[in-house]
Amino acid sequence: MGLFGKIAGDVFNTVLDTLKNGKPNEGGGSADFTPAPAVEEKKDMELRFGSSAPVPYADNINGTTITLMLNFYGTAKVSACDSALLKANGGLDGLQIALRTQIVAAVLESIMKCAQANVRFAMLPMKSNEIAENVRASLQDKWRSSYGVSLDSISIQSITLTEESMRQYQELRKAQMGL
Repeated sequence: MGLFGKIAGDVFNTVLDTLKNGKPNEGGGSADFTPAPAVEEKKDMELRFGSSAPVPYADNINGTTITLMLNFYGTAKVSACDSALLKANGGLDGLQIALRTQIVAAVLESIMKCAQANVRFAMLPMKSNEIAENVRASLQDKWRSSYGVSLDSISIQSITLTEESMRQYQELRKAQMGL
């Protein structure tokens, strides 16, 4: 073996030693290759979600339909229920954005159904548990079969009006009460 072959062999062995031990073998020579331990996948995760911009909500105050702008925020807990399917989909970290987007879309749909059912904005925060359960029920089967993820719980922590909508809402309420 010529000088080039010896240098190439030493470089190869140094790389293997570095992979194995985290540092090169000072004496050169051969090294056994042992793969690094696998990184353990997350088994559960908490997702925070919310409206990225105010959402229109049609409310009826004293026979007058007004459009209020609201925001909502909450958290959801998800866990792995099929680790092979979850891994094939990129793990919980890889699915975070898609899961959060689907939660927000389902919450919006549920809030719009409340508006269509003439639920007054003042009553909407009291419906947050019902909205959350509707979202969980609508996503659970799809997530299990598509991603290997279970939506264990979801909580809508806040449904609020924008400042401008709050002023508009309060003015109409005062007018309604004759103040």
